[in-house]
Amino acid sequence: MSNQNGKQPSKETLEKVQQMKKRVESTISGRINHVNQRRLRSLRMQHKLKENANLDDEKKNEIMTKYYTEERKLIRDSRKKLSLKDFSLVKVIGKGAFGEVRIVRGKHDAIAYAMKTMRKKDMVAKNQVTHVQAERDLMAAADNPWLVKLHYSFQDDTYLYLVMEFCGGGDLMTILMREDILTENQTKFYIAELAAAINAVHELDFVHRYDIIQIFCEFAMRICEYMDI
Repeated sequence: MSNQNGKQPSKETLEKVQQMKKRVESTISGRINHVNQRRLRSLRMQHKLKENANLDDEKKNEIMTKYYTEERKLIRDSRKKLSLKDFSLVKVIGKGAFGEVRIVRGKHDAIAYAMKTMRKKDMVAKNQVTHVQAERDLMAAADNPWLVKLHYSFQDDTYLYLVMEFCGGGDLMTILMREDILTENQTKFYIAELAAAINAVHELDFVHRYDIIQIFCEFAMRICEYMDI
């Protein structure tokens, strides 16, 4: 590939093109998934009506009213612009190069989330903007049981906020430090889960960046921190 002057584009330009390509693909994939989910919910409602064909009109209207009410709520929630004031702080659980990770609780749903706050000027200074964008896009779009799910993202003048699924089991490094030596069955379990999780990330053309392995619960693992390849 070359430009109009016959020169090869720089590595930085190629990286930006690839990032934009993945962001467009992610946006399209998210919209297609949204349409498919709406269609699936509609089919479930219609199937429920067929299964209960003997119901009177009043009961059928109740089922349809409930369906449309839930659909309107989902649409409102998807359009709602959240900010820091929509979450209450529970506690800070970690600090990193760009900011910190907090446990927060949504004021709108009372659900606990992990909120990563990152200073934008530090990301720019360390040339990490494209990597953070790629990480955000992956977590937002990927429907994968091995990846930490991104629920919301927003920003202010100073920080970027990523509101993610809260993995209450802690992280694998803490477990290794606490247990010192794992049993054979524990080792088999964690290695099998980790191999499957990293493979899932590789299939999406990303790599796992650090040693952050989240434990979702006693029997499930999640991973976070990615960069594109």
